[in-house]
Amino acid sequence: MIPVLALSLLFAVAAAAQPSPTGPATAKGACSPANTGNNNTFQINCGVGQEQGEALLRLLNQVLEKQIDPAQLMAKLDEIHNDVRNIKANQGWPELTSKQLAQLEASLKPLAPMTVKVLVDNAVPDSSRLARQLFSVFTKVGWPAPAPGNQVSTYNGEPPSGVFIRWGQTTSPKSIEVLVDAISTALGEKLWVMKDQPLTSDDSIEITIYWKAR
Repeated sequence: MIPVLALSLLFAVAAAAQPSPTGPATAKGACSPANTGNNNTFQINCGVGQEQGEALLRLLNQVLEKQIDPAQLMAKLDEIHNDVRNIKANQGWPELTSKQLAQLEASLKPLAPMTVKVLVDNAVPDSSRLARQLFSVFTKVGWPAPAPGNQVSTYNGEPPSGVFIRWGQTTSPKSIEVLVDAISTALGEKLWVMKDQPLTSDDSIEITIYWKAR
């Protein structure tokens, strides 16, 4: 991982910066630079690209210049990494459990087959996974459903959140009600029902997955 690599480089460069007598230098293993003397220039090959390597060197120079404690730096990097991971987890859609999927399937089985198209906003974390899970349930109950597709969205202001559903004018209102309730129960939040935006195809349903509501 990059934090481990950064820590190794920090200690390696910090050690090289300390005054020490020159002498033989040996290196063993990958990513183990050998250096002797002061103010030398040497190259480290650790499987990172040039841009990443240059960024790491700038970081190391700042650490040495400002005499930052490497242990405190690594602790802060770990803290930032955990914060980013938590933010992504809160923004993304959870994976439905086998029990939730079974309940959704049981709710839809009594209904007459309906054609359902699932779309995802390709910028939303875990939306594709949720779309695949819904698609799997629809196919199990015998509903015609094309593979989930991506929708490239542009927003004027705040992006939409939640799951939106539209349908054609001849689709059974009772079936829509059951479908909406079943998916809402599985997700733990209500769907956005777009009654005023019917599809041009009278007997189809369209479900679009946007950002998870916070």
